[in-house]
Order: sequence, then structure tokens, then C-alpha cells
Amino acid sequence: MFAQLTVRALAVDQIRVSQDKVPGGSEVGASVTLNFAAPAGGFTVPLSSSDPQVASVPSSVTVVQGHMDASFNVSTPEVTADASVTITAGQGATAKTDNFTVENK
Repeated sequence: MFAQLTVRALAVDQIRVSQDKVPGGSEVGASVTLNFAAPAGGFTVPLSSSDPQVASVPSSVTVVQGHMDASFNVSTPEVTADASVTITAGQGATAKTDNFTVENK
């Protein structure tokens, strides 16, 4: 009799921006969560913004060894009209996204 073994790669499980609507000219917190705890040395997750002029993020965030999540800030300038932005964590088919709106004050 043989047992079936399924191997799953470490990947981003979700990304969350803490607010759905953010006043322009402010920062908002965000976090990424992995599907497993990060290995020795941590796990670096690339980040990107669909519109870096409206919402800027660091190029990556590192989840430290033994943890499943890490936090980072999203910076926004003042805007003249509301703008929808998508933040992406990870790359390729396993990337996860979250959307929020930067509002004109």
C-alpha cells in the first residue's frame, strides 16, 4: 500500500489593506499572510502598486522566521479625485491582491 504525499510550496495566502477608503496625504497599514510559517532566514514577498503615484509601497516585505505575517505601510499623496488602487503581494500565479480607494479630502 502506498500513501499519497502532497507538497505545497510556501506562498502568499492573502494581502490586506486595513482600510477600504483612505484620505489622500495619509499612510495606511497593510499586511501579508503566508500559507505556512516562514523558514530559517525568513521569506521575502515582493510588493507592487497598480498606481505608484497614488499609492506607494516598499518593493518587498520580509516575514521573519517562524511567523506567518508581516506588516508594511502604504503612502498616499493628496489627490484631486478619488482613485482606486490595487496592491499586489507575490508574483505570477500565486500573487494575491487587495484594492482600496484614495479619496480627495
